[in-house]
Amino acid sequence: MTDKPIDPLEMLELLEDPDYTARVRSEVEHRERLKPSVDAILAGIRFVHHFAQTPEGERAIEAATGAGFFESVPVEDGKVLAVPRFIWPDSVYEDLFPGHAFEVSYGVAVGRHLLLGDPGIFDRKPSKGDELQRATLEAIRGVAPPNGLNAKR
Repeated sequence: MTDKPIDPLEMLELLEDPDYTARVRSEVEHRERLKPSVDAILAGIRFVHHFAQTPEGERAIEAATGAGFFESVPVEDGKVLAVPRFIWPDSVYEDLFPGHAFEVSYGVAVGRHLLLGDPGIFDRKPSKGDELQRATLEAIRGVAPPNGLNAKR
C-alpha cells in the first residue's frame, strides 16, 4: 500500500474526464442509499491526520496548495479558507477499511476540514434522512476532545 496521494495535477486532469466523474457520481449515489460505516469514516479521519504530521504530508500540503488543488470554504465574516485536497488511489481506501472505500475517502475529506479548515462546518444538526452526516458526526465524536472540535489536541 502506498501512503502517497495522487499528484494534484494528475487529479485535476482526472476531474476533467467525464467517464471518471460519472463513475465517482454513480458510486456516491449508490453509497448514499446504504447505511454508512462510522468506523470507516473514522479510519479516514485518522489516516489523514497521521499523514499530515509526516514530512511527506507537509510536502503534499505545499504541493496541493501550489498546484491550486484546494477547496475554497467560506467561513464567518465573508472570509474563505483554502483547504488542500488529498486523494489517494481507491486501493489505499480499500486497504484501510475493506468494503468501505467510499466512507474512508469521505473520512479523509472530513479530516482535511478538521485539520486544515473550519471544524465548525460539522456543528450543524443532520438533515432528516442524511445518514452520511449522522455517521460523520458520530465519527467526529470519536476523535474530538470533550470540550469541542476547536480545542487544542
